[in-house]
Amino acid sequence: MENIVAYRSNRSYVFQDLIWNPDHFPWRQEDRRRCEKGPSSQQTPLSALLSGPTVGGFWDPGDNAPRSISQHWFNTVCPINERRIISTKEVKTAVYWDKGSVLFDAWQKVLSEAPERCIEVQGSPEDPFPQPFDTWLWAGEWVLSMWDRIKDSPVSRLLGPSPIIQAAVARNEYLFRPRGPRPPVAVSTNPYDGMVAAHVRRGDFEGHCRHLATWNSTFYSWNQLSFLSDRFIHPPNYEWGTQSEEGVRHYLKHCYPDIDAIVEKIRKSKADYVRAGKPNDYRHLNVIFILSDDQSEWLEDLKKSLRNDGWSTVVSTRDLVVDAEQREIGVAIDMELARKAALFIGNGVCSLLTDVRCNC
Repeated sequence: MENIVAYRSNRSYVFQDLIWNPDHFPWRQEDRRRCEKGPSSQQTPLSALLSGPTVGGFWDPGDNAPRSISQHWFNTVCPINERRIISTKEVKTAVYWDKGSVLFDAWQKVLSEAPERCIEVQGSPEDPFPQPFDTWLWAGEWVLSMWDRIKDSPVSRLLGPSPIIQAAVARNEYLFRPRGPRPPVAVSTNPYDGMVAAHVRRGDFEGHCRHLATWNSTFYSWNQLSFLSDRFIHPPNYEWGTQSEEGVRHYLKHCYPDIDAIVEKIRKSKADYVRAGKPNDYRHLNVIFILSDDQSEWLEDLKKSLRNDGWSTVVSTRDLVVDAEQREIGVAIDMELARKAALFIGNGVCSLLTDVRCNC
């Protein structure tokens, strides 16, 4: 979003490395101590994840908008004594409880009218979420007013995967070639045209789901859009900030479903997708890709249940072959595969679903 504001303000966006939460970093500390060639820090260049204008790529022909620059180059051309510092609280306070488009306009006005060549936005200590567009905005319906600005922006339209991700996808494409009986009619030779991708978040996510149930949170960000087939409906008599057994069960059904619920959801989604096709549009789904962080036998049980339900080809994140460089950005590889799938089923409370959909 910050990149879109910079673009519409005719300013260069400054991109930074991605700094990982140590608990989520794919290289365990003990592994890094034993491996001299392991990564030296818990951060990843953004260009390892993305391509396009956000990381300095070209705009459309004839578009003279300034290109994005790295933080390193910004520090070179904009020394600290030449910068105007704007705190997040300075802009957000007056419009904090308004819809997202009002906040967007406020940032664009400040950046467009500022005479200074170099501007740095800093989080304010008094700001509970010190980002220009913070978690509170993205987690609520306030963000929906910005949908058209995002989907129509060249920042989104020209966004793509990095060459490292493209290489990983190409390397693993053979896994998604369908096995089993030949379809009764000719179908596309593109393996992703017959693929369903399903995001199954496990690990520590159950605790997160219970926390969200306490606050009766709704789906996250673009997952709230009215034209989507799945909508989150609160349980009867719920109260914001109050947890009940009924509310937790209702929330876990959406946020942390068991194997039977996952298989049923995939089966129903496949039927809906096939039924929605045009008369001459033969939709044949026989490959499923499970995006999951699960490291236990539970994932194998899920795959077995899906095979028993008629899926001839079942692939999971664990089956992908990646090198050390690609392992660090495995989530982005999963997301690109999900983006290419004919049908994607995600977890409505998770930001990954929003990011995959936004990149479609």
